[in-house]
Amino acid sequence: VDALAQAKRREATTHAREVRPWGQFTVLHEADGYKVKEVVVDGYGQLTRQYHPGRDETWVIVEGEALVERDGETLRLHAGETLTVPRGTEHRLSNPSPSRLKLIEIGCGEALGDEDTVRLDG
Repeated sequence: VDALAQAKRREATTHAREVRPWGQFTVLHEADGYKVKEVVVDGYGQLTRQYHPGRDETWVIVEGEALVERDGETLRLHAGETLTVPRGTEHRLSNPSPSRLKLIEIGCGEALGDEDTVRLDG
């Protein structure tokens, strides 16, 4: 950890994996303008309704089923399917089944952290 701190690496204070009430995510790669995460949503887990002013998100479902509310429409996505949520678009991701949902999220834009998440409910 000392070597990471001396090198001013973010890993010295921030873990690649974050656990949330709905599941967890792991940052796989991050560079200027994009971030790639593996997101796991527990059975029946649900994220908050939200939008991002500074980034687009593209989701690739790799396991399970996703229920996505996006700008008033509801979509069901399965393994192998992809969806893009443009910046500023209200959305909510949830898992309608008891099995885990796993997806790869690619965020592209100038704001890639939690500070760019505007939560519209709890």
